[in-house]
Amino acid sequence: MLTENHAAFHAEKDALLPTALQVFTCLNVDDSGAPHQGRYGSCLCICNEFFTSFHSSDTKERSKFLDVLRCGRIDYVLNEHAWAYLTRQGLPAKIWPLLQAEVSTGDVGERPFVTRTFADVSAWNQHLDGLGIDNAKHRQTMTEAALLGSAIAHGLSPNLGLVSDGSAIYALFVHGLCWIHQERNLAKLTPCGREQCQAMEEVLTAVWQLYADLKAYRLAPTPSQAELLRARFDAIVGRTTIWPELNAALQRMAGKKADLLRVLDRPDLPLHTNTAERDFRDWATKRKISAGTRGELGKRCRDTFLSLKSTCKKLGVRFTSYLQDRILKAGELLPLSELVRQRAAGSATI
Repeated sequence: MLTENHAAFHAEKDALLPTALQVFTCLNVDDSGAPHQGRYGSCLCICNEFFTSFHSSDTKERSKFLDVLRCGRIDYVLNEHAWAYLTRQGLPAKIWPLLQAEVSTGDVGERPFVTRTFADVSAWNQHLDGLGIDNAKHRQTMTEAALLGSAIAHGLSPNLGLVSDGSAIYALFVHGLCWIHQERNLAKLTPCGREQCQAMEEVLTAVWQLYADLKAYRLAPTPSQAELLRARFDAIVGRTTIWPELNAALQRMAGKKADLLRVLDRPDLPLHTNTAERDFRDWATKRKISAGTRGELGKRCRDTFLSLKSTCKKLGVRFTSYLQDRILKAGELLPLSELVRQRAAGSATI
């Protein structure tokens, strides 16, 4: 009853992410532990205020994330986006001569690229073997590039906005950082004495005031206001207090300036990942009760039904009503992906 004969539910869940990637310009992304068969596992959550999509895997790594963004496709593509990724990742110079079939000679930044498509993982691995790339790290970087190329080749926007809690795995496309997590990094410091307490209070007050003004900026962005907000950020992270640990934390915050202030260039980006964290609450409850999954079908059903439940809640649909409609085949409720599309169109006109 719980895990079998649910192909229609799985198909409806699988349609959520491709639809979201078509109709939304920015998304939240987060992950949490998801034990499977008594071993470590990870669950990825991609969401916004209108939908949720959970994806469990055995490991937490960038290639898994990029594979999810392919939305079920299995090909690997080397195109201009893949080559740009390899350049950004600093693929060692000794590897580039092995790629003579794909790129011409010359400076890396000026090489014209040839688009090549590989049918599946077997064909891709054969290609890497043929090139003589046997270093695990280099193969991983090449694989990430080909997965990214595949996702974009199938319609994913290279300008997709992603907001995360700071994991390097998700620092792709147009990436923004969660301000709530950044404030937590400051607040977890333990002051000692009145002067340190005062320094902490002043910094946190300034951070929260800036955060409030960034929220206001999203509603009415102007170039002049953006410059003022950048200057205020610099003033906050550039201050020197009597507390060395707080000074070091501010310096680390300064190093994240581009991602923390990404909203100034992309006002559509949210300033936090609260949506994803709320979505994980039911997930965490399920994990506490069952302590994980045992079979692949059970793992898939957990992803599917928690995704559908969360999406129904966001769309204002009673989950029990949704289940009754689907089980009885009443057909009174539109597919959730269509409701997401309608909500996206409605929010764009507000």
